[in-house]
Amino acid sequence: MAKIKQSPKLPAEMRKQQLLTSACKLFCSKGYRNTTTEEIARKTSLTKGSLYFHFKSKEDILFSLVKSMSEGHDEVLSRIMKPKMKPSEILKSLNKVHDECEMGEFTDAIDIWVQAMKVQKIRKYMSDRIEYLAKLFADHVDPIYVKNKSALRQMAIMALSLHDGLSVFSKISPGIVDVRKQEKMFAEYFDVPAAIRQGRTK
Repeated sequence: MAKIKQSPKLPAEMRKQQLLTSACKLFCSKGYRNTTTEEIARKTSLTKGSLYFHFKSKEDILFSLVKSMSEGHDEVLSRIMKPKMKPSEILKSLNKVHDECEMGEFTDAIDIWVQAMKVQKIRKYMSDRIEYLAKLFADHVDPIYVKNKSALRQMAIMALSLHDGLSVFSKISPGIVDVRKQEKMFAEYFDVPAAIRQGRTK
């Protein structure tokens, strides 16, 4: 077996990012279960021992990838959100984050999520993420659009679910799915003060 030629010494964080990049490419092309830590190390021109200096296991690498994607999403979202928004404005903000993704990046992200959901630790992390995003929605929507906390939570979950569905469907079938029309329909119902909306349904 040919000896691995170690690449020059780099700062730990930079090396860690290189490993994550290599792992992402391999997970997307071969699948998480079919990729070995040795392959990830080789693709980064490192020994397997060096990889384990940065990550405890292959599962730890996958978890770090998921966290990195989530944190990148949060960083963009935090720049867009503002106080007392209309419900549809929050949905548009969520959709805008995905609008900035290239198709290749989005496809890779979907591949990673699908594989990651098979890992219990990551499923728990993603469940906590849904709670975090629901709270983010609740903290930024104008109170006039909801009648109580329970309704606010359900609105948040609906918006998050619609966002996720639109993100996937619009990338798969852009000629069929019109995100802006869906946002408009959401606004027609939810961008109405709760007191008025409740009167309409009686």
